[in-house]
Amino acid sequence: MTAFAGDFQEGIVVATEGELPEYSLPREAGTSAFAIKAIVDYVYTGKFTQPTCSTTEALAEASVALEDLLSLLELSNIWDVPELKEQAIKAIVELRLVRVETCEA
Repeated sequence: MTAFAGDFQEGIVVATEGELPEYSLPREAGTSAFAIKAIVDYVYTGKFTQPTCSTTEALAEASVALEDLLSLLELSNIWDVPELKEQAIKAIVELRLVRVETCEA
């Protein structure tokens, strides 16, 4: 992972002596709480827990799951975590979150 290295904005750490470093989130990403938790969990454990969604769930719940996964996809792309990006894509496909019913006209 190269997200926290180099001259990228995401790699700039704000901290004064004796304080913990603070990493800023990209403002334009509109990052969801799910995406933040998923990326932190992945960095610390190497594991990704995809949201659960069944075909019997309401369309609104599937839409929330899709928005969360798209937010994670964007954040993992910005922070250069390709393994997590691939898992987010896989979850979208496996959960069948992109269907005619979930697309706006």
